[in-house]
Amino acid sequence: MTPIDIAPDDIVRTREEGEANEREPLLVLEPLKDFLDEHGLGSGELHVEPVGDGHSNVTYAIRRDDGSEVIVRRPPRGPLPPSAHDVLREARVLGAVHGEARVPRVLAVSEGDVIGCPFYVMERVEGHVITTALPPELDTVADRRRMGEELVDALVEVHAIDWQAAGLEGFGKPTGYLERQLKRFLGLWDHNKTREMQAVETV
Repeated sequence: MTPIDIAPDDIVRTREEGEANEREPLLVLEPLKDFLDEHGLGSGELHVEPVGDGHSNVTYAIRRDDGSEVIVRRPPRGPLPPSAHDVLREARVLGAVHGEARVPRVLAVSEGDVIGCPFYVMERVEGHVITTALPPELDTVADRRRMGEELVDALVEVHAIDWQAAGLEGFGKPTGYLERQLKRFLGLWDHNKTREMQAVETV
């Protein structure tokens, strides 16, 4: 996994330390440690490593002194578009399809009073997080083909799930997705554009 830089104010030990910074921290270690202890998720100090990169939800691998490892996932810093980065929704879907699809098991969920925002904890699954380079295990064409086929197989498993039986009935809006996405991205374009482009309106 490619190393990822951690800004000095990303991870703090206490809430007071976070309040002294200009930006909100991404992790507050002492209350997170207490939360993990309360849920029986390892023991000892927290050793934190960022996982992945980009503009999605923020993910950290947490290793403890007893050798246990978990993954913590939380939204990025705000401001955020409405309904974007809803990690509680994400955790609910993972919990609903666990055992039917290739997803990690959700171990605990917090609605926001621990580190200042909602987050969830899931089991760590061994594998590679591909960011800027492929791992040596995917050096050959045959290896990459196998990875692609595994991806397709995993998607087939997801689409074979009876989402109503999984408890997701009433979870969202099963129709009109493309129209809602178009409306959202047009709104994002209006908010972020630096010049007029008629081609966007035409499309």
